[in-house]
Amino acid sequence: MCDTAEASAQERATCSSLQVSLAAFPREVFKDRYGIMNENADCHRFSFSKNSLFALLLTFTLIAGCGYPEISPQSYDLTKALYSICNRKDEIRLAEFEQHLSKELADGSISDSEVAMLESIIQMAEGGDWENAMQECRQVMVDQVDR
Repeated sequence: MCDTAEASAQERATCSSLQVSLAAFPREVFKDRYGIMNENADCHRFSFSKNSLFALLLTFTLIAGCGYPEISPQSYDLTKALYSICNRKDEIRLAEFEQHLSKELADGSISDSEVAMLESIIQMAEGGDWENAMQECRQVMVDQVDR
């Protein structure tokens, strides 16, 4: 609202008066002055610890051995190929790999869940996150060896 060229002088004045450092005011002063604080102002502390607990549980679950499920030998070979593509950051081969993956699914060589797993890694690579895509491919292969 304040950054647009159409904003009136009054709107700009209101916005600039509200752009005040909250750290400079005690909560009571801020509440009295602007009338926007409520009795749940401290709820973010609880939310932070709840989020931390969730992250800790997720990390523990991953470390405890809940990795990728067992995949077919055909999917393992496709994962190795995808790893190579991600290592080279080859966008052309990535597009070709996607087409090949669709053919494999149509032929019934690999399952829907294996395709979904590989497509999630492909999306990482397409988003430019080649390193994480490569690491996920590696993790899929490691999880197969550890079985």
